[in-house]
This record gives sequence, structure tokens and C-alpha cells, in this order.
Amino acid sequence: MDKRIIGLISIIITFFLIVTVTTQIDNNSSASIDYFEGLHFSIGKGVNTQDIYCYYAEADDSNYLFLPAYASDIQVNISHLDCAYFTYQGTVYQQGDLFIDKRGKTNELIFYDKDGTILQQGNLKVYQSANIPCIDISTASGSMSHIYENKENKEEGMIKVLSETGDLLRYDNFSALHGRGNTSWESDKKGFELRFDNPVDMLGMKPANRFILLSNYYDSTYLRNKIGMDLGTSLLMGSTPQSQFVDLYINGNYAGLYQIMERIGLESNQTDVKSDYLLEIDYLERTVDKNYILLENKQPIVIKEWNNTLSDKELKQIESKISNSHQGAYGFNLFILVY
Repeated sequence: MDKRIIGLISIIITFFLIVTVTTQIDNNSSASIDYFEGLHFSIGKGVNTQDIYCYYAEADDSNYLFLPAYASDIQVNISHLDCAYFTYQGTVYQQGDLFIDKRGKTNELIFYDKDGTILQQGNLKVYQSANIPCIDISTASGSMSHIYENKENKEEGMIKVLSETGDLLRYDNFSALHGRGNTSWESDKKGFELRFDNPVDMLGMKPANRFILLSNYYDSTYLRNKIGMDLGTSLLMGSTPQSQFVDLYINGNYAGLYQIMERIGLESNQTDVKSDYLLEIDYLERTVDKNYILLENKQPIVIKEWNNTLSDKELKQIESKISNSHQGAYGFNLFILVY
């Protein structure tokens, strides 16, 4: 066979091999892209704009979109350039379109390229809160990895507080966001402390430099702490911290229903504690290197903060008060008659 013909055949075979390999690489690249991660929805305009991403739940292999109470005009944003549009509930959506959804129903969402080839498909379920404000936090790094590594790690950033009707109540810098909690810090839904350089008014609470974002992870009702605090306020207990339920978003991701509250402390601009010390019930294994009182039932009471160093006599007085209160609460029999 002529060498030129053999050479031509070799070139053609090489060309088809290159095309085949390139196509496989392109297909594998598309398969490795999660187009749901590049899909987000914008609500509001100007400084009020809030960008929200989908949340993937492995348990039911579905994506969720959690919208704040005020959400109405919801704009579609598609980050991946090779995705031309998607279909959802029988409607075609492109970049910038207004998103219309029947809340609470699971529907299939399908991503397409410009030629109509399916890139990815999956379930999307949309939920929306009602009658509750929201807090939108953006960390300087755009990530929470540093904070999740250690609850003492801090990030600064920006905060937007929006009412249930979408009014911008606060748009400000915060000096630090860090983790808080003992057992709760080990949970999937973590609590945080928010710090400002100067006292700020937060949802009608007394101006303060520090606020707690309570996750209430171990209370499926989310009500125990709130009812306890509201009851304390009703009973005119002046040291009761004020609080408010909020939807919390961090870097565009829905973090869940939180309870933002005043931080109990002896510093200025915080809850007014009319004593020289704060006490906390804790576990014995956590009392290492801490000042604490051990009750007769072996329950440790940790002395967390005090204005001045407490003498042995003062420690004994505190122990006596706590022991008397404990005995008063558990020192009688309660008979319940069931008819």
C-alpha cells in the first residue's frame, strides 16, 4: 500500500481518537459539575438585595430553597455559563427571569445547554417563612470554614437585618462572628456570638455590642428558651434577656430558624444583672480550672463572671443560697390525682 495512503489513514484515525477522548473529557466535566450549586435567587433591590442558594439534603436526595417571609419578586441567577436555561413546573427559566413557584411541592428541575442537551436534573422543593424577620450575614472570606475549625476563631463581615415585610432595619459592619456553646457546638446546627465595635439596636432590643444567635438545636419545638424568657419578662424579672426569632442566612446559605438574644454579662451595654456574679449549671468534667460550687447532689454550679474577687465567705454565702433554693424546689412531695 502506498505510504501516502497509510499516512493519511493514520492521520484520520488519530483525529477520531482525539475527538473521542475530548468528548469523553467534556462529558465527564459536565457530569462532575453540580449545577444546583451555581443556581441562586436574588430578592430585593440595591442594598436590600439578598442572594440565596439551594441546600442539598442527602437524606432524600433533594434540593431545598428556603425563602424569607418578605420574598416576592425572585430573580433567577445561573452561574455556570454552559447552562442556557432550566425547566421547573413546566416553565422555562433563563438568567434574570422572575421565578414563580407553588410553595411546598417537590418538582423536578432540569438544566439544559444551548443545544437543548440535559446537563443535570434533580428535585427542588421551595419553602417560605411567614411573619418573621431575617438576618443576612456575609463573612469577609465568604466562608465559614475558619469558624467551624474552632469556636474561638473569628470572622468580620457585613450584616443586613430585614423585617418580615422586607424593610431594611440595619446594614452594618460587624467586628467578629464566632462560635459559642458547649454541647451545642458539637451539633450540626451551631450557635454563634455576634460582636460590634459600638452598641447597636437590634430588633428593638437594648443597644449592645454583643448578641447571641441561639440555634435551639436540641429543642425540636424551638419554644422552650423563648417561653422561659417571655415568662421572665412578664414576671418583671429585670435581668431577663430579650430575644427575637429570625431566619438566619450566612453567605447566601440558609442556616435555619435562630433566636437572637441579648448576651447575659456584667459588662456595660448588656443585660442588667444586679449582682456581682453570674452562675451557670454545668457538667463536672467541664469545671476544670473554673471556680465552682458543688451541691449536695454533686451538681456543679460554675461562677462564670464577677466584678471583684470573691472571698471564701462570699463563696459560702452563694453556696448556701443555691442549696436552699435547690432544697426548696425538690424538698416536698407532689401528689397528682388522675381521674
